[in-house]
Amino acid sequence: MIHRPPPSNPDTPLTGVFPTSRQPDYSEAVDDPIASALRQSQEELRRVLATNKARKQRLVEIARDRLAYQEYMEARDSLDKNITTVYTKLQKKDAPKTIKKKKKGVVSANDHAGSEPPQPPAPTPCPAALGLGPDADNKLVIPDTLRDLVRTRKQWVQAVGGVFDTKQTESPGRIWGLPPKSVFEGIDEEVRTALGKDKEKTDGEAGDPMQVDNPVDSTLGRQVNGLH
Repeated sequence: MIHRPPPSNPDTPLTGVFPTSRQPDYSEAVDDPIASALRQSQEELRRVLATNKARKQRLVEIARDRLAYQEYMEARDSLDKNITTVYTKLQKKDAPKTIKKKKKGVVSANDHAGSEPPQPPAPTPCPAALGLGPDADNKLVIPDTLRDLVRTRKQWVQAVGGVFDTKQTESPGRIWGLPPKSVFEGIDEEVRTALGKDKEKTDGEAGDPMQVDNPVDSTLGRQVNGLH
């Protein structure tokens, strides 16, 4: 004869699975290995994202400075080219003209009888002074066009070039050349400081630290409540 257990009381569902004395509280936070691993992964993800953002920001700043320096150099080279062009034209104007020599031939004695003695050639001007003809006081004269170009270049180098020289002195390798140390130096400290401020701000707004519910207990609780 087969003995069957008495029918279960509908007031005590899932007899043998949970104690009949009290219903478990599924809203209670339980720090099991899965929830702990999720929390650690979230913290690591925040740290990696903050580090990448800080590195990107630093590289963008260096790239902007180098692009600006490249534009400065192109403008300076253009001024140098204009100065060279004007100066070359002035030199060609005052350059001594080449005199073609006569062909040597038979000269009679009568040709030299009434002729004057040959004059010494004129002194050749200094190549650097060509185009800057001296005035009445025998001083070199610089044309206004050339003077304006040289003044513009000087102001450009002092005003704009001085900014890049200062940045290069403060941080070698930022404007040109290779830096002697990593450009990411100090990033970790900045990230830790930023994450600490964000955490304090979040805790202040929420009132207490955010708790992560156990996903396994929440799922099981929904299943049990559905059986009622």
